[in-house]
Amino acid sequence: MTKYELVLLTKTVRPMTSSFNTITSMRDTHKALLKECAKFVLDNQGVVRQFQNLGERDLPYRMKRHQQLFDYASYYTMTFDASPRTMIELQKQLKRNELVIRHTVINLGNSLQETTGYLPAENTH
Repeated sequence: MTKYELVLLTKTVRPMTSSFNTITSMRDTHKALLKECAKFVLDNQGVVRQFQNLGERDLPYRMKRHQQLFDYASYYTMTFDASPRTMIELQKQLKRNELVIRHTVINLGNSLQETTGYLPAENTH
């Protein structure tokens, strides 16, 4: 399995212009999205290592997604181990999800080697 980091930029509302109920429901929606991503990885024999909420902030430039323009987003990361096929399928799901403004997956290397220090034997034959 390979270790990956998923970076998500999701739709959100500016706190100054929204009611408490709107902000709370948006946070619940984000939790459901992250839970869905983690469940997909786990269902495909992967391991979820860490979630991180990086907060809400202005985007560096306006982004268009699903025929809408965005200039503010919530940032999340999820570190996980999975097969390359699982990672590709997860990306396909995120591409269709209307909450996701942008996502990227970063390959962090071979998780077995980094975690345990185990180096697979080389073929000398």
